[in-house]
Amino acid sequence: MKKRSAEKRRHVVAWTNKAEWDQVLEYLYSKDPALQRYALQRISAWRGRYANSSPVAVDCTADLVRCQVLDRSGQLDGDDLVLLYGAALMRFVNLITERQQGKTARPLRRLAGNLNIPAWVVDLRHDFTHRKLPTLKWCRKGCKVVLEWLQHEYWSRQLGGGPGEDWESESDGEDEEADLKGGGAHCKAKRNGSLQECTGAADIL
Repeated sequence: MKKRSAEKRRHVVAWTNKAEWDQVLEYLYSKDPALQRYALQRISAWRGRYANSSPVAVDCTADLVRCQVLDRSGQLDGDDLVLLYGAALMRFVNLITERQQGKTARPLRRLAGNLNIPAWVVDLRHDFTHRKLPTLKWCRKGCKVVLEWLQHEYWSRQLGGGPGEDWESESDGEDEEADLKGGGAHCKAKRNGSLQECTGAADIL
């Protein structure tokens, strides 16, 4: 029974080993564009191996780091950078909130607040979608804050164990919202026994 239980908790991942994972994490959050580009190349390779199993938090981190690398390169003008940052920030907000939506739609600000994401980050997404584009200064600030959030809420939580994140959990109502506020977590094995599905404030990433 214990062996079967252990098999159900296994994760299918694209990285070769934990050393590669740790290296990519270190390089993503370095200030050296060359190291960041190398980390982005490794993530692209991960996507090539297991496109459907790539953790969304990893993808969002890569999108935002790519924005910073291109920003520092001087290859793009201000308007192009704003659009690039905007796409990455909108994708981040959409992906982390859409799986929490129940049968009745709830405000993005409320859903993001449950995960300690600043309301102004959601407002940036709203501005990109419905209003005048924000300034490059605010785009850079949003990128910095979201990367810090991802580092704290996802990357740093994986250091003590196997990296895993599914973002496939869906909210069915107020009970799950209470779990999010309380930091509760519930996990269940997928039918194929190869991936694990988790929900909760610390585990939906």
